[in-house]
Amino acid sequence: MEKLQIGTIFSQVFISAIWIVMIIMSKDDNQRRKTLVGLAVEKTLLDMGKPELEEVSMRLRKYHCKIYDCYEHPEYLNQILKDLYGNSYKTIIEGIQKNLGEFNEEKSIVDFLRVINE
Repeated sequence: MEKLQIGTIFSQVFISAIWIVMIIMSKDDNQRRKTLVGLAVEKTLLDMGKPELEEVSMRLRKYHCKIYDCYEHPEYLNQILKDLYGNSYKTIIEGIQKNLGEFNEEKSIVDFLRVINE
């Protein structure tokens, strides 16, 4: 692996680790869910490739949002994924659901998933 790739991978892991610590330390359940959903969306898009994450992030900016705002505004993510990927957006939703793991059974997460699946 090139040094650049190793550095990028390390940065992604480090940022994710910081968010995980923030989730654990947060006393605000809403903030925990927001961070958890943001991480799941980010990881799913990064698994597809960095350009995909960047494109979705850029389109979210039109709504004055970031990836970590998707929990509160799942309709924006839904529309962006449909616009970019057509019917294939369902595969991305499945990835997000998978990355949410056991948390995808919490009512608020179920509600988020329902909106992005519409």
